[in-house]
Amino acid sequence: MTGIRFAINPLQWYATEDRWIDFTRKLDMPRLFADIREAGFTAIVAAPPADGNLAAYGAELEKAGVAPAPGYLSGPLEDPDSRDELVARADLLARQSVELGLTEMFVAAGMKPDAPRVARPAIGLDADQGRLERMRETLLRVADATKRNGVTSCLHQHVGSWIEVEDEVEWLLARIDPDLLALGPDTGHHGWAATDPVAFFARHADRIKALHVKDIRVSVAEQTRGVEGIGYREVVGRGIWTEPGRGDLDLRGAIDALGQDFSGWAIIEVDAPDLPTPQESARASGDWCGTVLGVE
Repeated sequence: MTGIRFAINPLQWYATEDRWIDFTRKLDMPRLFADIREAGFTAIVAAPPADGNLAAYGAELEKAGVAPAPGYLSGPLEDPDSRDELVARADLLARQSVELGLTEMFVAAGMKPDAPRVARPAIGLDADQGRLERMRETLLRVADATKRNGVTSCLHQHVGSWIEVEDEVEWLLARIDPDLLALGPDTGHHGWAATDPVAFFARHADRIKALHVKDIRVSVAEQTRGVEGIGYREVVGRGIWTEPGRGDLDLRGAIDALGQDFSGWAIIEVDAPDLPTPQESARASGDWCGTVLGVE
């Protein structure tokens, strides 16, 4: 599959000792760009600066020889009072994406450290159709706002959020026009929540426009899923995340299920590096991408 475009979301550099991810951490961006290039990546998830100086950001990427890849919007999709603010954020990110030459963006439910499903992850705790209805309404408005800018919203599921298990994803997909809302699934979060990524990808291949590629240790997921007192951070601490190809998921099978004509973005993510340094983690990830592309 030569049309697929790989990029990295440099979560390894943002991972914290308390098993979370801190996006407020200040990184040396030129050094980061050099590190990911050395690891074999030529694209990184777009993170437009808070000051709005997109021209300077684009110039910095170009100077480093790094292309932008689809960005990520998350928030309280279930809260009608937050709907207008989320739609405004979606509109802004879509306009920024267009300036950067991107045509897709990931859209996900938010996840706070004290959320109920962070305490009891990957089992679809407290399922609620009314909540799904509210999220559907928000997703309709968000997807419409991005589409008007020429950007496709891609629904992204995440352990710990209110869109976590397969039934919830399927419920939303069945009730939103695929021409309005595409899919941007995550192999690792599917696997953690007991969904088979290969079967899910095959079933929805026509709707998947971008994806996150994560690998996990399935044994950790199975041993901790639904166990009282073992929350999201505890599962991370037990080593659920690892670099692609070092875990148990059939990542190549999931990608192959998209078909030979798939030419979307595949974002490599390692939420907590399994190797000693972010640089080593990124290099192992880049090497795996090379095997998928047939570059040893």
